[in-house]
Amino acid sequence: MDIDLAKKTLIDKNLKLCVVKDGKVIFESKKNGIVPMYELYKANIRGDLSLADRFIGGGALRFILNIGCSSVFSFVMSKDVIDTLEKENLNFEYKKKVDKILNRTGDDLCPVEKLSKENFEFIDFFNKLEKFLIDTHQI
Repeated sequence: MDIDLAKKTLIDKNLKLCVVKDGKVIFESKKNGIVPMYELYKANIRGDLSLADRFIGGGALRFILNIGCSSVFSFVMSKDVIDTLEKENLNFEYKKKVDKILNRTGDDLCPVEKLSKENFEFIDFFNKLEKFLIDTHQI
């Protein structure tokens, strides 16, 4: 299964994100945070994807739903993501469930999580995320 290859590649190569389609790894990244999801979206990769990531919160979920993932694996997933993936009938697996994804210092909600909650429409979320990534010199 594609999700097994994505998960194995993520672990074996110590990646942050791995995407498989039709039995082939089509995207991989070692970059931190939401940047790999942003780059995956910008690469216009879509449809019936199996995706393995280290952390999946609301921001990553926005991309997952928008690009057409059929299977998702993550070491850490937020409760809201799990609830949404169940409602969407997507195949998913996680190792640890958390109430929310925190920032890197662990003292507040992740800024991308905040953006995902503040912007209902994907395009609004994407545009504000892109500005945030530029302003914080991540892209």
